[in-house]
Amino acid sequence: MNASRHQEIDEVDRKILEELTKDSRKSSRELSELIGVSPPTISARVKRLVEQGTIARYTIEVNPENIGYEALVEFGINASSHDKIEKIAEAIIEYEEIHNLYLVTGDHDLTCRGVFRNLKELERFMREKIFPLGISRSDTSIVLKRYKPSNFRYRFTLF
Repeated sequence: MNASRHQEIDEVDRKILEELTKDSRKSSRELSELIGVSPPTISARVKRLVEQGTIARYTIEVNPENIGYEALVEFGINASSHDKIEKIAEAIIEYEEIHNLYLVTGDHDLTCRGVFRNLKELERFMREKIFPLGISRSDTSIVLKRYKPSNFRYRFTLF
């Protein structure tokens, strides 16, 4: 983490963040009742957290299987040379099938996760979009069962 961007948060901020990660639709009134401070204080705190970038966005979590996407896939990708990593990453982030992408240490240069309607769609994606990028290797793992949802929640009690 870049120390110049680090924002100090107190216990009230932690509780607000914890509650909003559970349900970003909670109103200031609901948060006020749960946390024990006034709704105007909650509103001011949330506004500050948004302005400083601590709250990056409000969103929902969609179950891809319920809308016809049956293949959740993890990819490990190696660029053919290190100077191509950024170019490959810039291309991959534009693909709607991919919902996260990371530069990583270990066996791969990049890892990403995507969803596909079926294996035929996955094969076409690999052939038409991934292989032409100049990669030297890709490993693909198809998720068979989800034990924990993919949403990421910070454990604010650790801070």
